[in-house]
Amino acid sequence: MRKLLTCLALVAWAVPATAQDALKIVPADGVTWRPHPLFPGAQTAVLAGDPSKPETIVQRNKFPPNFKVAPHMHSYVEVGTIISGSLGHGEGEKFDAGKGAMLKAGSVFALPSGRPHYMWTANEEVVFQINFTGPATITFHNPADDPRRK
Repeated sequence: MRKLLTCLALVAWAVPATAQDALKIVPADGVTWRPHPLFPGAQTAVLAGDPSKPETIVQRNKFPPNFKVAPHMHSYVEVGTIISGSLGHGEGEKFDAGKGAMLKAGSVFALPSGRPHYMWTANEEVVFQINFTGPATITFHNPADDPRRK
C-alpha cells in the first residue's frame, strides 16, 4: 500500500511541474481513437501531453477480446485505471496469466519504473487509461516479442 501511495504521490507531484499552460478538456464523446502504433488490433487515444516529450501524458488504450501484451517494461512510473471491461495484469519476465490478476473496471495499478509486466484480455473489449511522465518508452524482455521487429 505504501508503494502505491508513493507512486500516486509522484504522479500528482509531476502534473503541476509538467502540465500544459492551458486547460484541456476532453469530453467522453470527444475521445479520438487511432490504431495503436505498436500493438496491431489495439486502439489508443492521447488525451493530454505528447508521448515523445518529457511531460505528463494521459493516454487511453482499447484492447480487443483475447489480446496479449508480452512482458515488457518502461523507464517511468505508470499508473493505470481500468475504465471498462477487465484487464489481466501480471509481473515478471515470463507471461503467466495464472500468476497475474484480473482487474475489473474501477481498479487502479501503479507500476514502478523498470518493472517487467504483461497484460491480457479475456472475452471482452477493455478500455484503460495510463498516466505517466514521458517520453514514452517500452522495452520487451524478449526482443523477439517486440512488434516493431515483425
